[in-house]
Amino acid sequence: MKGFIEQGFNQSRIIIAIVMVISVIAGVLTIEPGMSYAQPVACEVGILKEAIPSDGTVFSFVVTGADVTEFELVNGQGAGLVVQGGVTAEIVEEPQEGWVLADVVCEAENTIVTEIENGVQIFCSPNGGAAGCTFINEELGNIPTLSQWGMIAAAAGLGLVAVFFALKRKRTQAV
Repeated sequence: MKGFIEQGFNQSRIIIAIVMVISVIAGVLTIEPGMSYAQPVACEVGILKEAIPSDGTVFSFVVTGADVTEFELVNGQGAGLVVQGGVTAEIVEEPQEGWVLADVVCEAENTIVTEIENGVQIFCSPNGGAAGCTFINEELGNIPTLSQWGMIAAAAGLGLVAVFFALKRKRTQAV
C-alpha cells in the first residue's frame, strides 16, 4: 500500500512539472520580440478661456509636447489635450493686442504645473493624471504709453517750475 501512495505522489509531481513547463513555453511563444503590451498612460489636460469683458475676441494658443500644436478659444470655450506619461507639455497663449494675460489658475492631479511666461508647463506623471487650467485675460484700459508718460512728466515739471517762480515772486514782493 505504501508503494502505491508513493507511486501516486511521484506521478502527481511529474504531471505538475509537465503542466508548468507547457505553461512557460506557451507564455514565451506568445511574446513577440520588441513588443510591449502595456497600455500607454497619459494625462488629460483641459484648457478654459475667460476674457473680461467678453467681446468675442479670439485668443490663440501654441502647444508643445502634446497631441495638439495650435488651437483658438473665445470667452467660455474650452479645449482638451492629451499629454503622454513622463512628458512635459507647454501651453502658451499668444499675445493679443489690447489684452493682457492676468492670471492662469490650474488644478492638477498627479501632474506638476509650473507657470511660465504667457502660459503653463505641465509635467505628466508616468502613472497618468489630469489637469485643468483657466487662462484669464483682461482688456487693457487707457494706460498711457511711454510717450504719453513723458508728456505727463514734462507738464508736471513745468507746473513745479511755475509754482517755484510764483513763490519766489511772492517772497520778493513781501520784502
